[in-house]
Amino acid sequence: MWKFNRKLNSLKQRTWYKDCDYHEYVIPRVRVQFSECLNYNALVDSGCSINVISLETYNVLKRNNLVKSENSLKAECYTANKKIMKSLGECVAKMKIGKFAWNVKFVIIKEIAYKVILGSSFMRDTQMILDISANKCYFKFQPKIKIQFCGTEENNKLMANTIKENSLKIGCPDTQMYVKKLIERYSNVFTDKIGEALDYEVKIELTDKEPVRQKVYPLSPPKLKIMREITDDLLKQGVIEETMSQYSSPSFLVNKPGTDKFRLVVNYAKLNNKILKK
Repeated sequence: MWKFNRKLNSLKQRTWYKDCDYHEYVIPRVRVQFSECLNYNALVDSGCSINVISLETYNVLKRNNLVKSENSLKAECYTANKKIMKSLGECVAKMKIGKFAWNVKFVIIKEIAYKVILGSSFMRDTQMILDISANKCYFKFQPKIKIQFCGTEENNKLMANTIKENSLKIGCPDTQMYVKKLIERYSNVFTDKIGEALDYEVKIELTDKEPVRQKVYPLSPPKLKIMREITDDLLKQGVIEETMSQYSSPSFLVNKPGTDKFRLVVNYAKLNNKILKK
């Protein structure tokens, strides 16, 4: 029996379509102000659980007496592709966006792509809402005040595709080429390996406390061998882990289209029926 962790799959196997209209969107960056003459374009990254500044930015704040407090707590941070980045400590600095100001805690990293990164913790604490379609953001407590994303340079823009109605045609070489270039440009956030959502937990509530126990589906010896090989590989990758549980849902194999390979599928139908919908 195995417990499945929350995982994210690579985007390289997604299907792309012909006849796409392309719209230009600015990467969500906002102008942040630490003093009248010290401003940065900060990346707003909902996939990052912490706020981050580069060591260079921290030194500038320190020289200008803009660091309110600091500590030398060192820890390991992980990027989307599980690359380890060691923090050099933490600091708190007063930061302003538009008319609003906060004391923000930052983790100090020696080298990062952006000098300032505002993570999901900042968005949660300040009630920041991103309106990607309008290239603006606002705060829930003052929704009428819109803040424009900053930066118009070419490397601060993304192209998003909108599929035309009734024109879904598989196999769009131009789109595939564009996506390939996009992945190459931002290779540090893509990986061939199955990734993991770090620092994120999901609590699932059931309608009652009676465990769901189902019998194992019968498999032929050849398929049983294949299933063992798949589960051994998933254990090795850390996608699943061994566990002792009163819950048991049956698994089976499904043919991968156009190949002689199989993928593992678990039938969670009965368990899903007991999940409280909120």
